Amino acid sequence: MHQARTFLTILLALSFIAGPAITQDRGAELEQVFQPPRPVASTGYGGNVVSSGSWLAVFSFGETGPRAPQTFPRGAVHLYRWTGQSWTFAHSIWSPVTAVGQVNSDGLSFGRGIAFAGSSLFVSDPNQRTMGDLRGAVHRYELVGERWQWREELTSPTNEPGRFGWSMAAHGDRLFVGAPTAAPTATTLPGAVHVLESSAQAGWAVVDTLRVESSITPADSIAVSLAATEDQVVVSLDPSRHGVAVFSRGLGGWALSQLIEVRPTVPVPSNFGSSFSCDGDTLVIGDERVLFGGIREYVDVYRRGASGWEFHQTIESRLEPGTEFGGTVSVLGRRIVVGARNALAPGGAFQSGRVIDYWRGASGQWVERGELSAGRLDQVDPAGTFGTFVQVLGASVAATDEIRALDGVTPGGALALFRVPVGERACAPQPSSPGAPGEMALAGPLDLLVLVARCDVSGVPPSAVTMVHVG
Repeated sequence: MHQARTFLTILLALSFIAGPAITQDRGAELEQVFQPPRPVASTGYGGNVVSSGSWLAVFSFGETGPRAPQTFPRGAVHLYRWTGQSWTFAHSIWSPVTAVGQVNSDGLSFGRGIAFAGSSLFVSDPNQRTMGDLRGAVHRYELVGERWQWREELTSPTNEPGRFGWSMAAHGDRLFVGAPTAAPTATTLPGAVHVLESSAQAGWAVVDTLRVESSITPADSIAVSLAATEDQVVVSLDPSRHGVAVFSRGLGGWALSQLIEVRPTVPVPSNFGSSFSCDGDTLVIGDERVLFGGIREYVDVYRRGASGWEFHQTIESRLEPGTEFGGTVSVLGRRIVVGARNALAPGGAFQSGRVIDYWRGASGQWVERGELSAGRLDQVDPAGTFGTFVQVLGASVAATDEIRALDGVTPGGALALFRVPVGERACAPQPSSPGAPGEMALAGPLDLLVLVARCDVSGVPPSAVTMVHVG
């Protein structure tokens, strides 16, 4: 392990020296590289990456291979555990309803949504069929010993073909489940967001359903994507409206509090709202393709004030046009990470994909501090889409590459782990966190030991995954 770590660090240093077009984030240290735990071909290893602190869950779309439970492509969730020194593969979860002879689901989308909430792990299969309809389902797991065991199946309270589980987000002990094809009512748009909470009497159950009035916006539907904070959930307006809807929780429950749509100064067509991420007082919204004498790509940063989210800053791409900069974004604490999956490698020899790292300075402005390099991935298989998906995960950043073939033959992707300075850590909210207000528990890979630390926050899908340790 030490030899591999040294070798990968040297490769990262060489890529910095040799690449005049890239400013390497000098704080990042490449530490681990993973491949899918089975000898399989995958068309989306790392399509979703979620961490609970000591557990890491990775979605793998369309796996086939000699050790897969079935011969047809299926989705899987691969689980890794932090051992105190490194991430170690623990086991995999496959759809519980795809046994031979069953037709409820082909299991291909199992794992599209992953969330840790309370003491449970939730995995969705939005294409799971009931009575022939794509109603979708969310499967709940509990940790028993060293393995996550299936406990129950949760479905939409309306029992309609809404693709329940197409999107999911969690915060603390609350789970949000999107159903973008849920039928409209007489006054609302298609799509819905179901809010689930747990109680001793009813267990996990839907306690509220959020919809957008059709009189407010002409969007086609809602809830293809979600992001959540302690008291808000941000919901996509799809696909023609170019923006997001914000629901806030007050004394009377959940209610629509704000629509954020593309600014009037931005020329159309626009994909504003194609990606978004929120944390504390920061909301980041991507727009990876805006025609303006070419393709202008950017992300907008909003700050939360007394009257809601207010525009703060635009971060424009410095890369060549057409990179899909802003197609995926993530924020946690003082760090924003933006993916550009179609960007050329430094020097422009081939498409590799790039990930840009931004830091909030003392002035409150976000400034670029470098790139998170594909490093060893380019050494083994130059062509890739590094940055298809990015997610800041407590002390780590996940960046996905969907087409790498690290053995030079079989597409399957990889997961690389970087570590950066302790002073740059931000902590992600953990369920039932101890400590005083303004403090949250950090555990496992967030600190490499268990402690309570003051958070630097007010109050981080696709195939190869790169973990960049932010702390």
